[in-house]
Amino acid sequence: MSDILCPNETEAQILTGITVESQADAEAAARQLLARGAQSVIMTLGARGSLWVDSQTAELVPSTPVRAVDTVGAGDAFVGSLAYFLAAGKRVTDAMWRANQIAAISVQSPGAQSSFPRAAALPAELLHG
Repeated sequence: MSDILCPNETEAQILTGITVESQADAEAAARQLLARGAQSVIMTLGARGSLWVDSQTAELVPSTPVRAVDTVGAGDAFVGSLAYFLAAGKRVTDAMWRANQIAAISVQSPGAQSSFPRAAALPAELLHG
């Protein structure tokens, strides 16, 4: 019964039994999660970005291509950033785009928390634009 359920592809597969190999698979899994009570689903899709699905919408928000060094913690970077931008009043897809950018930055450095960029190191327009 959450407002936003935010699984990654593997978690979505565990929850629904649908193997997420395409955007259509991701949307099908998200729709199943909506049927179980989530108000909306934002599924992280790694290098492909993230997908927002609610009762009216299914929208892919692409990520910026980067050379990933270590993807550990990318989901945490995404979800933490998403929460920050939603709390700041950004529209869902704008918050997702910004969170995708921060997750993309995080995978370019090794480690989990050590790879999370500090706010002062981020472009001002990403945080405040």
